[in-house]
Amino acid sequence: MKLGYALAVMALPAATQAFAPAPVTQRNYAGPSALSMAADDGGDKMMGPERIAKSAISTLTASVLLASSVIGGPVLPVQSASAASAAPVATKTAQPAKKAVPADPLAAEKKAVSEAKARTSEAQSKASDAKKAAADASKAASRDNDALAAAEKKAKSAKETLLQTNDKLAATKAKGNTADLKQVEQLGGKVGEYC
Repeated sequence: MKLGYALAVMALPAATQAFAPAPVTQRNYAGPSALSMAADDGGDKMMGPERIAKSAISTLTASVLLASSVIGGPVLPVQSASAASAAPVATKTAQPAKKAVPADPLAAEKKAVSEAKARTSEAQSKASDAKKAAADASKAASRDNDALAAAEKKAKSAKETLLQTNDKLAATKAKGNTADLKQVEQLGGKVGEYC
């Protein structure tokens, strides 16, 4: 019974052109509106049987469409022929349906965030190791600079002592005294120490 109504509702709008656009005609009204109404025979053409049939079909179609949208689907339930014939046969060994675990829609983003955090912590540890190594190298360079300054100071002092001793040796040799020869040998030993 419902199928017959549905077919009638679906077939009638195409045959009656209920939703077809009205023909556009251009009329030039030269006279007053009273003459136009008189020429129209009081509007009797507007209520003719054809117009009433078109209005009824439009109203019926609109109500069917409204009912189907309110119900939440088509007026008739949709069934495919293959689905009806291939209905599963109940067996005694039917397994219970497993609950589907919903996929996390943000899984990729969460994975990217965790990887970024891992890379960040790795980079921070490398940076702290580099800072420690730089601090150690700076301390070693400072100690080496201090040792270099002390060695340069000692070398300068030794050079001055060497020059003084060399001058004394030259002066003693120039005198030519044999008594002072022991003193010359001692000064020569000192000069050898500094070289």
